[in-house]
Amino acid sequence: MMELNDGTDMMKLMMELNDGADMMEQNDRADRMLLNDRANMMELNDRPDMMELNDRTDMMELNDGADMRELNDGADMMELNEGADLMELNDKANMMELNDRVDMMELNEGAGKMEMNDRADMMEVNDRADMMGLNDRADMMELNDRADMMELNDGADLMELNDRAEMMELNDRADMMELNHRADMMELNDRVDTMELNDGPDMMDLNDRAVMMELNDRADMMELNDRAA
Repeated sequence: MMELNDGTDMMKLMMELNDGADMMEQNDRADRMLLNDRANMMELNDRPDMMELNDRTDMMELNDGADMRELNDGADMMELNEGADLMELNDKANMMELNDRVDMMELNEGAGKMEMNDRADMMEVNDRADMMGLNDRADMMELNDRADMMELNDGADLMELNDRAEMMELNDRADMMELNHRADMMELNDRVDTMELNDGPDMMDLNDRAVMMELNDRADMMELNDRAA
């Protein structure tokens, strides 16, 4: 009986142990399912973060391939560790890196704007220099025009002086001709006086000729004076 009881007890004990093992196995299964559910939930939570990181890495890949590899390494580390703390730290690091890049972009934009302003200032300086050069050229042209006008005036004055010299020369020639005519007249008068002593009709003829010559000389003088005027 004791053996039977022992066997029964043993069977009960075995059944209890089996039941306990089943319960533990069920609990383990439940724990594993819970863990799997949590892992799935974390994986689902990780996926939008991974998508966001992938979007960020796509944007960063356009600028730098090295940053893409760094983000992929960080993503692999997060997937292996599946820890919220590591993801948070990585997110903070990524945010700091993105902020640094934004600051760098702002600095680059500021430097670009300063460079554009410098170029604009240089263009303005060049424009002013061009304007000054144009003004200098205009002044030079005006000076040249004035010099040309002075040269023209000098030429006109010189022509006027030449005209006056020619007029004086013509007047001198007229005076010289008048003196010659007077000398001729005096010579004729002397001849007339000499012939007058002979008292003849030739004397009257000579006087008539002398009068005619004087009239002709006066007509020539008037013509010369008209030409000189």
